[in-house]
Amino acid sequence: MIFLARLLSLEPVGVSAVASFPSFLGTLAPMSPDLILKGTALFAALASFVLSVTLYFQAGDDILGRLNGIYVGIWVPSILSLAAVILIKSAKSEK
Repeated sequence: MIFLARLLSLEPVGVSAVASFPSFLGTLAPMSPDLILKGTALFAALASFVLSVTLYFQAGDDILGRLNGIYVGIWVPSILSLAAVILIKSAKSEK
């Protein structure tokens, strides 16, 4: 990351990494663990859905291929439910 920041700012190598960090990155809000969990769960659920639809329609007349697509499609609510349970437990532990 420091290398990328130095590359973007084109500062000499002797300058500290903090000084060469692009200024627009300082305006980003820090990411909390809950936000990271929500983003990861939504990405995993979306990827599972896309994989499920792809498997289902790529199978053609193959019943086992379609069943694989349905099986992967069941992962979507499971992933979202697991994330909800983890978020609820973390909210209870903070109280």
